[in-house]
Formats: sequence, C-alpha cells, structure tokens
Amino acid sequence: MRKALVVAALVAAAVIVTWQVARRPARDPSSVVRATILQVNDVYELMPVGGVLGGLARVATLRRQLAAENPNTYMVLAGDVFSPSALGTAKAGPGGTALNGRQMVDVMNLAGLNYATFGNHEFDLSPTEFEQRLKESSFRWVSSNVHAADGTPFMNVAPNLVITAANPSGRQLRIGLFGLTIDSNTAKWVGYDKPVETARRQFESLKGNSDAVVALTHLEFDEDEAVAQALPGLSMIIGGHEHLNVLARRGGGTVPIAKADANAKSVYIHRLRYDTGTRKLSIDSEWKAINADIPDDPGVKAVVDRWRDAAFTAFRADGFDPPKQVTVLPVPLDGREETTRTGSTNLTDLISSAMLEAFPHTDAAIFNSGSIRIDDQLPAAPLTQYDVLRILPYPGDIMVARVSGAMLARIISVGHDAAHTGSGAYLQAGGLGRATPDPKRRKPAWTSSASAARPSRSSRTYPKS
Repeated sequence: MRKALVVAALVAAAVIVTWQVARRPARDPSSVVRATILQVNDVYELMPVGGVLGGLARVATLRRQLAAENPNTYMVLAGDVFSPSALGTAKAGPGGTALNGRQMVDVMNLAGLNYATFGNHEFDLSPTEFEQRLKESSFRWVSSNVHAADGTPFMNVAPNLVITAANPSGRQLRIGLFGLTIDSNTAKWVGYDKPVETARRQFESLKGNSDAVVALTHLEFDEDEAVAQALPGLSMIIGGHEHLNVLARRGGGTVPIAKADANAKSVYIHRLRYDTGTRKLSIDSEWKAINADIPDDPGVKAVVDRWRDAAFTAFRADGFDPPKQVTVLPVPLDGREETTRTGSTNLTDLISSAMLEAFPHTDAAIFNSGSIRIDDQLPAAPLTQYDVLRILPYPGDIMVARVSGAMLARIISVGHDAAHTGSGAYLQAGGLGRATPDPKRRKPAWTSSASAARPSRSSRTYPKS
C-alpha cells in the first residue's frame, strides 16, 4: 500500500511539472532583431597591398555577401580615407590638380559605405578640397567633436544619428551612433572638443531613443579606453588610427573596442542580436582577412582600375613610370608603423643612406617616421617606382642646414623621447646610430655605434640634411 502511494505521488509530481513546463511561455523568435556592421578604418589604397592583402573591390564583395545574409547590414569607416596615398598625389584631377581623395570617395560610394567619421588625415586637405570631398560622399558623415575653427559644424555632417534595423515582424533595433576624432592635426581651419566630455554628452543625448549606442572613433587606444571607462553603458567602440587590428574590452570589461588593420588588409564583422522582449543586446565580433579568397566585385574593380590608370598617366607626365622596376629586393623591407615609429628598420636606414649619398658633405640625415606611409613589409621581390611612391607619397624637398653639436643632440633627444615614440613625429636619424624597434611603445633602446666612432661635440657645427 505504501509503495503504491509513493508511485502515485511521483506520477502526480510528474504531471504537475509537465503542466508547469507546458505553461511556460515559449520565446518568441519574432522578438529578435539582428544587424551586421562591417568595419574598415585607415584606408589609403584602392588596390590590394602588394597584390596580396586588401582591395576595396574585395570588400565590396564581402559587403554584398553579408547583406544577402542580413539586409540590416551597414558598412562603417573609422576615419582616414581622403589622405595620404600615392594615388592621391597624382595630378589627375580637374585642371591637372591632385586627386586628394577623389578616388577614395568615388570607390567607397560604389563599395557600399554607409557611415564614416573623420580621421586626422582628412584635414591634410585644404578647406575647399575637404568640402568638395564631403559633397561627393553619398554616405553619411558623423562627427561629434570636430568642427570649423569658428565653432560652426561642417556641411552635411551630423553630430549623431540613429540607425533603425527591423526584422520581418517589424520589431526594431535602434543603434545610436556618434563620432570622435583625435586632435593631432593642427590645421588652422579645424577646431576640436575634448573626446571624453563629448562622448558623455552624446551618450546622454542618444540613450533615451536608442537600444544600443556605438562610438565610431579615430583616437589613440588610450583615449578609447578613457571613453569606455567614462561610459561603461556604451555598447561598443568601433575605432581606427593605430593601423593594427585589436579587439579588447574596457570599462570594467563591458565595452568592446575593435580596430581593423589599415588599408582593408582586414575588417571586423560585428553581428548584433537584440531581443526586444528582454531588451538584451549581444555582439559577436569576427576578424576577417581580406585576401584572394574573396573575389573582386567586377563593377568596383572596373572603377578602381580606371582611377589607377588615370593616376599612372599623371605620374608619367611628371616623369615617373609607376610599373617600372627599380631593383629587386634581396630581403624584405620593413615599413610597418609599429617598427618605423619606435626604432630603425632596414627601410629607414635605406632612406637615410640615400639622403646622405645625395648630399655627401653632410654628417646626418633626419626625417620624421610619419613620412613613410606604406605601413607594410615590402617583399623580397621586384621594387617598382609605384612602390617608392607608396612609401613616400608626400612631395617635398630635402633641406640642408648647419647646426651645432648641442642643437643636434637636442633634436635627437626630443625626436626619441617617450612622447614621440609610436607616433609619426618619431625621428629617424641616419649616420648617428640605430634605435631598436619597440612595438610596445616604450622609449627605444638607442645605440650609437656610429656616434661612438665619431662622437659629436657641442662646439662643432654639423651640416645636416
């Protein structure tokens, strides 16, 4: 009898549990909204770098593939597209003027760019050229902390905006977007507001009418960290400027910060999933190399080729022959910013040696690492004139000056201090020794074997190129 009662109780319990489970409401799949953000940053080249990585025709194909998976796909640029590039210096514009980013805007329009914020190099252009690039853009510019020097906003540039993604059931994900830019470009016609203070204001403005708030930035990583620390409720920071890919969490681990490799050698694909019922947002970020596995978009490739041909024609008029071989490199040349901006490489040594050979009466050759724009390793292969233009796209002259030993020592000391290490202001000094590259941006270990063999004297005057 007792055994029968136990069995009956268990059966009753099972029935109760089954009934309770049956009454639990099933999750409504129509409550979920998905969006995809394709991120690029620091794009100066239209074609694949060295024919291997990058290429905006490939990026266009990837964007089309992502849009086929999810119509709520948006391509964003985290700054630096107008300048600098070898093609941008070609006098292939109206009246024989330099292109100055015309080619980049045209191809970005066609590739499907949706939103962009400014990088510091956007302001390399004159105000007139800058405004013209804005007029040519079919994508939206968003910038919250940059404006004209008199405080007025730039034409057709929004301080923030809200992107609305919807699922087939009409449920929505509202993505608030604002933009921040580093203040390193001191063009007189540009003014800046402080990034963290601006971010706070924009977050407060957007959070009431957005389900996710994203910062599109072109800042140093430590500034991105400061924004994340100040706003742990921020959904994500999509950034640029460093030229190297990174995915990290800051702000107590709640805020993802993503940066892709420069020149579209890689992208980030951010997949957002928002449950309108629970109001929970999740973000999955995928790093993806842009290589030959991704075919070119034929339409974009045709436009890229047209700009390349026009630029090469202009270069030939200036006495260059872009495809012409200069030499065959026996070893790779290191032009990566992580090494050239923290020490000497065989490429920086080659440049300074060429300067000293051109001016044999000088003792030292000095130039800023920011002059080198290739941000890549040139392979042990034929080197063309176009490769040289890619390495040093900025036009300019070599100046010769006579300085005292004391002044020379001061120049070298300032050029290698911690404030300049890791930036374009980091000084390369040929004929005076070598600095060991330190990608971690510590002060480089500067060795001066050449100086030891021929020590400088503060009382001596040195010719310097």
